[in-house]
Amino acid sequence: NSSLHQNSSAFFPTFSLILKLLSGIYVITITIAFDYLVYTIKVFHPNLRFLLFSFPWSYLGLFLFSFSKDLWEITFPYNRMTSRVFDYLLLICLLSICLNLFVFVLERTIALVYVKTYEYWSSPVISIILFIAQYALGALLLPFVHPIIIGLLVFSSVVASGIILWRLRSKSRFDHDRHLYTSHGVISTRYQSVENLKATRFLSRLFIYLIPAEPLIPILYAFIYVAFSKPQRAPYFDLLHVVIALHLSIALGIVIRWNNSYSVCLRRIFRMGTSKNGSLQSVTGRNLNVSQSLHSSTYFTMLEQAW
Repeated sequence: NSSLHQNSSAFFPTFSLILKLLSGIYVITITIAFDYLVYTIKVFHPNLRFLLFSFPWSYLGLFLFSFSKDLWEITFPYNRMTSRVFDYLLLICLLSICLNLFVFVLERTIALVYVKTYEYWSSPVISIILFIAQYALGALLLPFVHPIIIGLLVFSSVVASGIILWRLRSKSRFDHDRHLYTSHGVISTRYQSVENLKATRFLSRLFIYLIPAEPLIPILYAFIYVAFSKPQRAPYFDLLHVVIALHLSIALGIVIRWNNSYSVCLRRIFRMGTSKNGSLQSVTGRNLNVSQSLHSSTYFTMLEQAW
């Protein structure tokens, strides 16, 4: 009985570590594939595109720093100082995940406020600043890391992001109608108002999943930290990486599913299908039932009518 108990107690850490390694390979693969799609298909403003491009990085950082910590502890088992550095880097990535939604909302708010000139901002300077601030804020919050603090941060970030995005969607619709169907405003303003409406619709679908699911990771982390002693935490933290991989794959799947350009490109890469009739879309994102041979003539007819 004692040998059976020892074998079972040794099996669980080994099994959880193997799942963690497989999840890490999976996360690296889907991150590279997703970033390739976002880099190749330029369907949004450079600022929003950079935020989508960097969205998986905080999750990827959790895996990379966790693997680095495991390898370091195996190679140098008595060097606890460097191991603590990896712990700090893991916590920074965890805290930055809590701020993912808020960063998207801030970028869309700037796009809505500066709708008349935002189209001319051709470099992703704003999103790079927000990206750096996201991780810098995570580093500044390290001295206050506690399960309660993490819970409050997650709650406030998610609630604020949901409220602001709900307001942004109605405001984007109002600006879209005002700029598109009246004689006021230049072409760039009308184009940006259309993109703002498309982006808020797109992010709304993503947020429907992220608002309840994004807090799950820090909440599970806090639960493991409180419920188990330090020697017992490692296998459960390894299993948490499996949850992170599943969560990230669902989030990226939603992004690809609700953007026609991304989904078509992905099908082309994996030879899962060919372009279908009716893939031509209106400025509001509605599929037009038009034969592929008539796409060019239909496009220029719509353009002439718009002018």
